[in-house]
Amino acid sequence: MAGRPLIFPKIAEKAPAILYCWWLGTEAGTAMVDVLWGKYNPSGRLPITFPKNLGQIPVYYNQKNSGRPATDQPEDYSGRYIDIDYKPQYPFAYGLSYTDFSYGNIVLSQNNSGVTLSMKITNTGNYDGTELVQAYIHKLWGEVTSPVKELKGFRQVFLKKGESCQIKIDIPYTDLQYYGVSGWCEAEDDYEIMLGRNATDLFWKEKIGIK
Repeated sequence: MAGRPLIFPKIAEKAPAILYCWWLGTEAGTAMVDVLWGKYNPSGRLPITFPKNLGQIPVYYNQKNSGRPATDQPEDYSGRYIDIDYKPQYPFAYGLSYTDFSYGNIVLSQNNSGVTLSMKITNTGNYDGTELVQAYIHKLWGEVTSPVKELKGFRQVFLKKGESCQIKIDIPYTDLQYYGVSGWCEAEDDYEIMLGRNATDLFWKEKIGIK
C-alpha cells in the first residue's frame, strides 16, 4: 500500500503478481481478500509508470523521440543505459487479470471528423473479467517533435468467459491537434495508430494520412 510509484525489483523478480492497493478506505481488507481469493477479478491499470531503478527517473511512456533510440542490442549509438535496463518495471496502464482476452477483425476507418477503430474482443479464459482496450497515436513528423506515443482513446469492456463482443473507439481529429511553433496546429500529415494492453504491450499498428 502506497501513494506513489515504488522501486522493488527483487520482489518483482520473485512474485508472479503484486497487488498494489494505493490508499484504500475502511473496506480495504475485504476488497484485498476478495481479489486474492479470486472472488473478484481485478481490472485496475497503473495511471503512472513504475521504474526499475532510481537512475531511470524521470521515466514515462510519452517521452519525445531520440536520435539514438534505446534498443535491446548492445549497439554503440543506442540511447540506453549501460549498467541498468532502460525499460520500466511496470509501464503506464499495466495491469493483470485472472482471465485472458483475444482481439480480432481489427478495422481502421477514416471520415471527415476523425478515425474509428473497430474490433472483436473475446474472453478466452476461465473467468468473467473486464478488459481495458487502449488506442495510442504517434505523429510521425511535423514542425515540432512529438511523443513516441500518446493515449487518445480507450474502452472498458466486461465479458463473461467465452463471450465476445464488437466494440469501436472513436478518435476525433480535434484530439490529434498539437502545439506548434506559432500555437495550436490542426491534425495533418502522417500518424501511426496503435492498440495495446498497456503502453509497452502493443499488438497492432497502422499508419494513416490526414490532409
